[in-house]
Amino acid sequence: MTSPRTWFDQGPSRGCYERGSIITTDDGSRWEILERLKQDDIQRVAQSRISPSHATLKMSCMKANANTSERSTNEAFLRVYLQIPHIGSEFEDSDTRAAQADTTFQPEELEAYTILSNDPTASKFTPKLLGSKVSKQGPSGFVPGGLLIVVVWEKVQGLPIGDLTGMATGYWALSWHERAKIRVHFERTFKEISSTVGIWPLPTSPHRLVWNPTTETFRKKNRLWDRGCLPTFDLVKTPNNRWTHRDWDGDTTGWEY
Repeated sequence: MTSPRTWFDQGPSRGCYERGSIITTDDGSRWEILERLKQDDIQRVAQSRISPSHATLKMSCMKANANTSERSTNEAFLRVYLQIPHIGSEFEDSDTRAAQADTTFQPEELEAYTILSNDPTASKFTPKLLGSKVSKQGPSGFVPGGLLIVVVWEKVQGLPIGDLTGMATGYWALSWHERAKIRVHFERTFKEISSTVGIWPLPTSPHRLVWNPTTETFRKKNRLWDRGCLPTFDLVKTPNNRWTHRDWDGDTTGWEY
């Protein structure tokens, strides 16, 4: 069970997460899968105290039966959390695997989106939670009685500033004028949300920033503002890493904007 996508293509998962499949969240909303985007397997040893072994599958989706003309405004992202057996127990009997069932685990992003979506300030800058479904696997599941959670959140319109390499590739492809505008709005957004909500993305990365040039708005999460936030998100190039030191005096000589 180590080949890509295995957990979502075998047993009770087979056929549930293909293009065109419908997933219904707890509020009754129906979401049609458009495309699979990314799968992660987090399989642990039996004695692990971190989180239960689980696989995740991120997909793009849209409200089922949405008009074609409304498709772009109804698109969203959906992630499935599926508990899987501990390392070495994949082929044990169902009772043994059922003993691993964890119904207390809650994905951090579900908690974060719930809190942020309900906050009148943060909701202006972060994707909104559109739905979720918390359930258990059936008797034929990989872990009978184990967690099976779905999270659906808003697809933010705009330009991703960075990518998963940790570099702000989208940002540096823009003109100097556009980069300057982004830095101004980044600082403004940073200060506004950190003064009221205090949420900070871990790990810090520019791929968590989305810039909408039409509305000139940012979507992000936060900490207290200082000039060191710019190189943290790869929004400036620096000749050294003095800005990472606790006693940094704020000198920005040689910074490339």
